[in-house]
Amino acid sequence: MDISSIADSLLKFSVPERLRQRLTQRPAPAEASAELYALSRQLEADDLRVFAAACAEGVAACEGVAENPVAEAEALLRSARLHLQEEIETYRMCLPTLWDSLYYAIDAISKATDIFEQIGVTHLAVTALMELAKAMSTLARPHDAVQTYQKALDLNKAHNGTRERLVILRDLAEAHIQAGGLVEALTTYEEIVIVSGLLKLGPAKAIGWYRELARQCEIRQVLLLLIVEASPGRLSPYHAQMLAVYRSATFGSVSSTSTSATKKDDDGGAGPGSFVSFLPPMELLHLKDFVLAVTGKDLRRTIAASERLVEHLDATETAFLDYLVDLCPHPSGN
Repeated sequence: MDISSIADSLLKFSVPERLRQRLTQRPAPAEASAELYALSRQLEADDLRVFAAACAEGVAACEGVAENPVAEAEALLRSARLHLQEEIETYRMCLPTLWDSLYYAIDAISKATDIFEQIGVTHLAVTALMELAKAMSTLARPHDAVQTYQKALDLNKAHNGTRERLVILRDLAEAHIQAGGLVEALTTYEEIVIVSGLLKLGPAKAIGWYRELARQCEIRQVLLLLIVEASPGRLSPYHAQMLAVYRSATFGSVSSTSTSATKKDDDGGAGPGSFVSFLPPMELLHLKDFVLAVTGKDLRRTIAASERLVEHLDATETAFLDYLVDLCPHPSGN
């Protein structure tokens, strides 16, 4: 969108006469950019986000003419955010939509990421794509979110094992779950644990955010394995060992730093593809009890185990738990 087309659009609305004259006279890019930015802020304050986004695109056009790529990309992102805010508010109010603002946001973010790639700041492009993907998840468009997260991963491929990539993979797994791709989510959680290097570190050295991430991945993988009921031949070695540990009737050998199914070093770490638990002992025992109850199709034990386990779970994991309890055979007539 060039400056003249922005001017034509603005002439349809109540625009200050001074600005109207300056736009129709094709002012210098820097001056037009400042005027359009001020108008965009004013329109946003007046809750006219679509018009504010149009002005932000005008700012981007001006900065493009002035050969200022960083400012151009930032203006495009501002336009995209305003469009996404408009679309999310429309969705939450249950109003009909043609998704026009979403498509404008996708186009603006695509242009911004291209600019970021050209000037060598790939992490900003990845951040923009993640922001778009999260908005798509909020708008109940999980398949679009999955595709956008995949694009972010492709841009981030040179940073394997970094926290940024792990966050992308974690959010991608959430999008897979929202889209109903439980097998894909299971694979993604396994990838998180493997590429993070947490298996090599072991529970003794995994601390803070990384320990919590490993814990979440383990719980979700166990519950997903129970749901998808994959045949042994289709399980990865990692998942096969995980199930073997949780389905073992022996409780005494289970701890957060050692399992009988894996060979570990002195720090509790394991080799690539080998399972090692990152759960605190009590959570591990509660989850193991639940797995044994579900495997044995014992309804009373499953309900009792779920009541002990639920206090350790978030909303997504609780939904898995409830689903597995419902799958457990109920006595006839109940």
